Amino acid sequence: MIRMVVLFLGGIIAITILRAVMGMIGKAMGDLVSQPSAGSPAAASKGALKKCAVCGVHAPPHLTRGESHYCSSECAAKA
Repeated sequence: MIRMVVLFLGGIIAITILRAVMGMIGKAMGDLVSQPSAGSPAAASKGALKKCAVCGVHAPPHLTRGESHYCSSECAAKA
């Protein structure tokens, strides 16, 4: 009887530890997959807001000349 209770409690502890380890491995794999690669220029500029050289509004760059970014074609025409 005591042996059965000890085995039952040991099994519960082993399952809990196994679930924790598997959860950590799954989270590490998910983080690894979701990271953008450093060599991808599209991933670096995706969603980046730039300050317009004419009006100063932060927006996705519509037009870029050298280091200057413009929020619209109207601002690019003013420059």
